[in-house]
Amino acid sequence: MHTQNVNVKTAAHESSRKIGVGGQAYTLNQMTDLFVYVLENARHQKQPGFFVPPAGGDLMVARSDELNETILIWMLEGWPLAISIPENNFLAVLTGITA
Repeated sequence: MHTQNVNVKTAAHESSRKIGVGGQAYTLNQMTDLFVYVLENARHQKQPGFFVPPAGGDLMVARSDELNETILIWMLEGWPLAISIPENNFLAVLTGITA
């Protein structure tokens, strides 16, 4: 698994900052879009009891010190797969199984 860590300052303008995952560069705005995409689509899908990250996947990690939260986005072959905020025990996974 490939991991990329990012510190996020919520008050600062970060749109030009690039985060690389699997050879692909993402801005913080794109990471936000990926998070929202998984959040919106996972609510219509059956959620697993636990999540095991896939072998060969990528993990993006964004940390907000102001909110005291860590945001995790798992990607597989360039597609978003799951999101998590561990401090809130939040997990959403794109399972492909209708709820």
